[in-house]
Amino acid sequence: SDVPGWESQWFGIHSNAKNYYQIKSGTPASYRGNNPDGLWLDDNDGVNDDNALTIRFDDVFASSLSSFSLDLASYLNLDLKFFDALGNDLSTLAVTPTFGGTQMPGVYRNFAISSTTGIGGFSLLNTGSTIEGNLSLDNLVAVVNDMPSASVPEPASLILLALGAVGLIAQRRRLG
Repeated sequence: SDVPGWESQWFGIHSNAKNYYQIKSGTPASYRGNNPDGLWLDDNDGVNDDNALTIRFDDVFASSLSSFSLDLASYLNLDLKFFDALGNDLSTLAVTPTFGGTQMPGVYRNFAISSTTGIGGFSLLNTGSTIEGNLSLDNLVAVVNDMPSASVPEPASLILLALGAVGLIAQRRRLG
């Protein structure tokens, strides 16, 4: 029942996302309060009672993301806006309440986005209510593009190449 990406830290390391309880009451990042399988989300902006929450990925990670999905359990009607690595809007989706963040298993809705220009993050907006503490996320999945880099052969590949070279040398000696 861990939140994928959270305990493994890729979500917390590559974004400004924080555990709501950690920010509001100083508890450890793993503490979930009354949320048995998700995480109450905070954007660590220092604003309490905020009706906007924005999670931004760091530049390198954002530019490498080709798709991203997450499950949300909300107690509010929200707009979910995904944006690319350059800050351009990719998609706006309606998030309706599921009232499922305190149940086991939680009641979540899945939201996903793909982009050829990277994924910079997402914003959640509500015109009248505080989002932090009223929104839970779970099942984070990120697909990262292969970054061009110098190719380094694996040890098993090197052994196969060496055996092939030895075989070619032996064959050449037998023929010559």
